[in-house]
Amino acid sequence: LYRGELDKALEGFQQVLQIRREAGAKDREAECLANIANVQFRRGDFEAALETGEAALRVGRAAGWQYGISYVQLDQADIYCYLGDYDAGRRLIQEAQDNLVPGDELGQAYVQLWLGRNLYFDLGRDDLAVPALNNSLEFMREYGHYEEMIRALTALGASYLRQEHLAEARTYLAEAYQLSLSQHFPWQRSEICCRLGLLALAENQLDEAVEWAERAQAAVGQGSSADWLGPLCLLLARIAQRREASRRRVTQLYRQSISLAEARCRAVERVQVWRQAGSYLAGRGSDDAQQQAQAALRQAEEWLQARASLLEDSHQRSPQGGTENQ
Repeated sequence: LYRGELDKALEGFQQVLQIRREAGAKDREAECLANIANVQFRRGDFEAALETGEAALRVGRAAGWQYGISYVQLDQADIYCYLGDYDAGRRLIQEAQDNLVPGDELGQAYVQLWLGRNLYFDLGRDDLAVPALNNSLEFMREYGHYEEMIRALTALGASYLRQEHLAEARTYLAEAYQLSLSQHFPWQRSEICCRLGLLALAENQLDEAVEWAERAQAAVGQGSSADWLGPLCLLLARIAQRREASRRRVTQLYRQSISLAEARCRAVERVQVWRQAGSYLAGRGSDDAQQQAQAALRQAEEWLQARASLLEDSHQRSPQGGTENQ
């Protein structure tokens, strides 16, 4: 799983599940179902992941598996936020926090990570995302939870990049990249490299941006997430445009970015592809390209309008124990 070998991971967990069912170890059966749901999510089998996660919750509750329930709910929240259902994601994060065993500091750190990375960041609330992520990162550093450190560092870098605080963004993203190499956690490397490419582009360092794009592409074939193929293609389109490549080449890359993002991409990142690629393609190219642009811009606008009410609501409330008042 950690190496990104998802087919092998799924096969292994399914074998473990059968053994635990035969042994009647219900709490361990629930734990294994949660692991299977995680693999299914990474494979892009979102419906199956949600169903398996619900099964883990049912079995876990029946077995009195109190400690693990919150972590399964956080995993479920991860999927819903990925898909853009932030109401469901926020509800599950709140339930997970309510269900934490007293004194579970690791669980609290996970809640802060999920709030910052999956909810506040996606809603554009960098003022809430940064303190939540820093709270989580401090704990994860102290206890050496490297994968969670990578998640927090990457999200912090993305938040600072969005705010155009480029020096801070580079600091966090560079550390995330080095940890992904030294600790052998490749899953987020494609995202990290893509964001470092965007950072280089913002600094008008086009050769560096290309280098990071190439590293991101290589990472996908080395156990990293395929979710970033669409945003990566968008980055390549922007580099090509900046270098004054032919309109045909730039148009091709923008169109491909939309297709890849619609095939598989985190909701909030897919909207960026729709907006940027759609804006370029509108009024350019063939009728097909313009129709694709209009559809992309329309979908982006609909998504942003739906998010607007959630964004307004996040100014008024946050899950109990969140960072809004801080």
